[in-house]
Amino acid sequence: MDFTDKYGIGKYDEMLTKQRRRIVESFCQNAPMTIGLKASFGVGKTATGLTMVKALHCEAPSGQRPCGLCAACLDVEKRIKGSPSADLSFLSGTIWGGRIWNSPRLTSASMDEVEEMLFSYGGAPKVYFFDEFHRASIAVQERFLKILDARLRTSMLFAFATEHEHRITKPLLERFHICHLNPPAAVELIALVARVCATEDIEVLAPAAQMLLVRGSGRNPRLILKALQILAFDGSPLSEETVQGALEVLKTVDNGREKSDEGQL
Repeated sequence: MDFTDKYGIGKYDEMLTKQRRRIVESFCQNAPMTIGLKASFGVGKTATGLTMVKALHCEAPSGQRPCGLCAACLDVEKRIKGSPSADLSFLSGTIWGGRIWNSPRLTSASMDEVEEMLFSYGGAPKVYFFDEFHRASIAVQERFLKILDARLRTSMLFAFATEHEHRITKPLLERFHICHLNPPAAVELIALVARVCATEDIEVLAPAAQMLLVRGSGRNPRLILKALQILAFDGSPLSEETVQGALEVLKTVDNGREKSDEGQL
């Protein structure tokens, strides 16, 4: 199993920082809202958005959402864990009173479906989550501009990468309540590294290597988990040398992904 599933996205409630808890609580108290979740790649936009979906439908008292125990929370968790892809931006399906879309796959035909669902809003609280929105076409964004101007009584979450914010039209950004997600604190990420190493039997040769991994990744949970998966697969210990090697490999892969992403737009 991919470590981002095993320790990251699949366990997103455990990685909530104080900032994200405030965002989730504020969203539940003030919904319906139109929110733009903005953060760098791998910091947790999708994870936070899914937590907000779960919290909005959670049956626990205010301030305790999401509880992770009620029927609504368990339903969302089941659907997330049942996704065949490690990248949850490709998860698609109804989740209680809402739906999740992968924005790059939105076409003119699928936007007709989006509009039909949004304008047929009923009495249940609904939330619609559009992930990877920086990859949505200009034509799709123009359709959303008209939707938002209709001021529907439903919540919409748009997750996009800080690095590609310029791809979203200014009029659309002005209609979002922007939440800029900060990376988890170093102490939280070091605890994550220690937990993964203990579970996966990765020998820690140098405790300082844990901080090197956290700093070298830019406090990026996804990169940390991918680096640890490289070490586990190779049977390598956690040391300053192996951490630097894993980060170099990931940097090369990430640069290739960025060039590929640019070429598709």
